[in-house]
Amino acid sequence: KDELYDLTTDPEELKNLAGNPDYANVVMEMREKLERKIAKYAQ
Repeated sequence: KDELYDLTTDPEELKNLAGNPDYANVVMEMREKLERKIAKYAQ
């Protein structure tokens, strides 16, 4: 399950923004970055 928090406005990480359509591009970009890192270190 994806999780995304705005630590400036929600430092307690109570409101998960990952399911919010306004943040879909951010979630996708972060997932792609993570997948590249995993691929890089899996070699």
